[in-house]
Parts: sequence; C-alpha cells; structure tokens
Amino acid sequence: MQVFVFVVLLTLASRVFSRPNGAPPEACSTLVPQHPNNVPREGRGSFELDTSSIPSVGYDPGNAYRLTLRSTDVNVTFRGFILQARTTENNLVGSFEVVSSKTRLQECQLSGEDPVSPAGTITHSNRDDVSSVDLLWIAPPAGTLTVQFIYSVVSNYSLYWVLIRDTRPLFENTGAVREIPELHYFECGTKRACYRDPYNCRDATCKYAALWKVDEEAGVIEVEMLHNRRGWIALGFSDDDLMGDDDVFVCQSHVDGNSVIVKDTYNGGRYEPNMGEADQSDIVFMEWANYDSLILCRFRRTLSGGGNGTFDKDLSTGMYYNFFALGESDSNSAISGVGQIHADVPKITADRRSPADVSKVEIKRPNTALLKAHGALMMFTWYFLAPCGIFLAFFYKEAFPNGLWFYVSVKSEWLRSLCKHYAGTYSCNDHNNCVYVSWTNRDTCSC
Repeated sequence: MQVFVFVVLLTLASRVFSRPNGAPPEACSTLVPQHPNNVPREGRGSFELDTSSIPSVGYDPGNAYRLTLRSTDVNVTFRGFILQARTTENNLVGSFEVVSSKTRLQECQLSGEDPVSPAGTITHSNRDDVSSVDLLWIAPPAGTLTVQFIYSVVSNYSLYWVLIRDTRPLFENTGAVREIPELHYFECGTKRACYRDPYNCRDATCKYAALWKVDEEAGVIEVEMLHNRRGWIALGFSDDDLMGDDDVFVCQSHVDGNSVIVKDTYNGGRYEPNMGEADQSDIVFMEWANYDSLILCRFRRTLSGGGNGTFDKDLSTGMYYNFFALGESDSNSAISGVGQIHADVPKITADRRSPADVSKVEIKRPNTALLKAHGALMMFTWYFLAPCGIFLAFFYKEAFPNGLWFYVSVKSEWLRSLCKHYAGTYSCNDHNNCVYVSWTNRDTCSC
C-alpha cells in the first residue's frame, strides 16, 4: 500500500512539474521550464524560428506576420515551448494570436514595474510531440524600433533549451533610409579599446574596425564592429597566438542580403567556426546596418559567457590575445553566410590583453628572419636546383659516364624538394604570414 501511494504521488508530481498545458506565469521572465533536478542543454539545439515573412526592410507597425517554430532535425520533435518578442530594454512588445490547437496565450509581467501583457507570450497547450508549430505575431505600434524574438523549447522533461535568441533582430519600417549608426570613435583610448585598419579610419573608409569596452557594473562587454564590404567580420579572444580554442564574435551579412546577424561562437581548431552549436543566450543585439558598402553591428555579451563549453572565455578576469579577421560571404556555406576562409591574414595582438584594457592595440609583427629564410630557399630551389636537374637530364647524358648524369639529376631534385619543404615550413610557422587555404586542412597554407 505504501509503495502504491508513493508511485501515485510521484506520478502526480511529475505531471504538475511537466506543465502539459503550457508554461506557467513563473516562467515569464526567465523562460526556464519548471523541471526540478534538471538543467537546460547548452546552445540552441536543432530548433529555429522562421521569420522570413517579415520583410528585410523591417516590420510595419500593427501588421500580422506568420512565424514558424520548427526542428531542423527530422529525428527531433518537441512538446513544449514559450516564445516572446522583446525590445533591447527587455520589454514585451507586440502580441500573438492563436492559429494552432498546439498553442495558447500566456498573460505575463516581466517585472513589478512593467504592465501586464495579456498576449505578448505564446506557449504550448498540450504535450503532443510536433516537429513544427505555426504562429501569428502582430507587430507593435510605431516607435517601438528594435525587436528580438526569444524562446525556450522542451523536447522532453529532462531535455530542453532556454533563452534561444533569434539571430535576426527586427526593425520598424519607418519608410526612411536608416542612417549609418555612429561608432564611438571618440572613446578610443579612454573608455574603449579600438583596432582600426587603416589606423584612425572612420565608417566607410575602414576595412576593419572593432571597438569594445567592459561594463563591470552591468557585467557585460559591449562590442562594435564594422567592415566596409558585405561579408563577415570577427573578433576573437584566445589563450595563445594560434587559431584554435578561441571565443569568437562574428558579425555577418544575412543570407537575405539585407540584414545582419551576430553570433557568439568558437573555433575548436583551424577550421570553420561551430556556428550551429554556439549558445546565443548571452548576446543582446542592439543595432546593425547593412548597405552596399559596409556592414556594422553593435551588441552586448555577458562577461562570463553563456555556455559554449570551455570556449566561452570569462572576459571579466582573463588575459587574451585578440584576433581580427574578415572575409566575403558565401550563401552556400554550411553556416548560413560566413565564408570558409578569411580574405586577408588575420591580425593578432602582440601580447595578451585584458578585455578592459583601453590602451593602444599593438599588432604582432612578422618574423622577418623567417621571411628572409623562406625567400632565400625558394630562390635557390627554383632558380638553381630545378634548372640543374632538368638540364642535366636533357642535355648532358653523354658528358657523364656510367650514368653519373642520372645520379646528379636525382640528387638535385631531392635537394630541391628538401629546400622547398623547409621554405614552406618556415613560412607556415610564422602565423602572421600564412593564409590558410582551407579551414579543415591546417597543414595547407599560401603565403
């Protein structure tokens, strides 16, 4: 009898905590499921929010837009979710309408000072497993400006992901061409660390610009990045001066060609960043611009990071090398627009720096001794050894008795191969002077 009572109580508790009819009011601000003794998974799982019905020029205030929350993996379903649209000030905006038997509205109030939003949150209405769910979002009134969708997804009681941020922030369509946001150049060296190429460039004259500052009171790092061509631009924080095991911020042109997305990601080695696995829960997207001549983004990230495993660096205490890289977009890329090779040699700081250090950013200079050794060996290889091997084999067979010409020719070719190998080794060992041809082949470089 006691065992039976225990099993019944356990079953009732499980049904109470699993919330089969939708997320409770307690989850409104955190979007965390009320599942005791369980922790959320890192990253965003295999889920995405399709907002393609909202034009790239921005949403029209009061208009209705169809959204779809879906699993991108045919083998993965979900039974629960909660979704909101928030401003950069973390206020609920817009409203949802129920268009599916899988959904219902949840009245929410993010804080005691905020008004109650009767339709600003939508959640599941039953625990049926689905691979997608259709939603209808009514855009907020004029004057709301930037909006970002945030959601959590539950696959089962112990498997869920929280605070997934849509990588495409949305702007109000005011009918006017938005001006290029002004970067905080005037704070360089006093409140912000800055790297600009060319030195002291501004806006469209900058091939690369990265400005960042640490706000210890708020516990965030604020980053601004600009590239004067469409494509992608990246700022990395690394424990050493070699690519790999790095925390990387990427600002890239969206595949729609008109908007910009930001991702906090990492490089596990000298290959393509793990964009799909990266956790975005700690990123707050503030502003962006994407014109024919440039891309720009401004965002904040928590100093401690949000869960990219060991690669989410704690920027409040550590000392790191900074990497500065950029490249062209590739719409066929597996990571939705980031090209698979940087356009130029990435620049690296000369020494480790604290993210809060606002002094002048010094770039590591090339190793001239290695460059000279590389050049000398390549000249000796191609202008002396290679011709010797060819001419001896073609013109001087009769001049060398007993096949000596063959021995000399083979030794010349062998020595040429050896010199070429060491010339390439010298060059590739100098990280600042090597452009890797492939992210996936760390041994192939072109200098």
